[in-house]
Amino acid sequence: MGSRYFETVGISVLRGRDFTEEDDWTTAPVVAINEAFADRFWPREDPIGKIVVLENVTSRVVALVEDTRYLLQDNTPDPLIYSSMEGRYFAQVQVWYRTMGRPDPLRAIVQSTVSDLLPDQAIEPRTARDMLSLALLPQRLGAAVIGGMGLLALILATVGLYGLVQYSVTRERRELGIRMALGCAANHILSHVLLKSFLMVGIGIVLGVAASLALSPLLRAVLIGTTPADPLIYSIVVVCFGVVALVASFLPARRAIRIDPAEALRVE
Repeated sequence: MGSRYFETVGISVLRGRDFTEEDDWTTAPVVAINEAFADRFWPREDPIGKIVVLENVTSRVVALVEDTRYLLQDNTPDPLIYSSMEGRYFAQVQVWYRTMGRPDPLRAIVQSTVSDLLPDQAIEPRTARDMLSLALLPQRLGAAVIGGMGLLALILATVGLYGLVQYSVTRERRELGIRMALGCAANHILSHVLLKSFLMVGIGIVLGVAASLALSPLLRAVLIGTTPADPLIYSIVVVCFGVVALVASFLPARRAIRIDPAEALRVE
């Protein structure tokens, strides 16, 4: 890693210092480690100043940095060592730069500048978003497929709930007509129909959440930035199905309050 690497890529230095240009071949080799490395080899100790032997090179720890995830499918950070590249030869080098605005307009400038300095070297300017998009492609494809199936399930649930409530209202047509003939208010009829539909949805939500909590750990390997039992996600799903239940139940409920009591009493 070169000078100011952690500052450039946005990794917080928890203790010690970032790499500098003075960390070259004339000085003793230095490395940085992450929290997972420190917890494994020096638990409850200050790692700054500790000695690490890497590829037969004895280096001194000068920085403790926060854990980062390099294997995106793994939620557990691995112990990592960052070695200073100053004074070393590498056949292939990545140069990172940080911009204040959008990085896309600077692609051509960076490519032109590097080509002028190193005309024989092939370069491929890419943004961090490009690299993440490629790394997350399997997860995004899976999310798109699962999201499409979830949307289809939501549509089917809406249609099915609408049909079920409509069927329930049709079966209770005579009962509702009697209630209205005896002076039952329209808002009571509306509340009765909506309550029954929300009761059915509530039972379905409870069973669905229980099944999801039981099966969601199987998806732990492909979840990034969340957990299988994230309360925010479950709250959003419950609210979403509550809105669906309201929309799917409102039209049948509105029809129920328009029932003519005389006509309903003639229906056997």
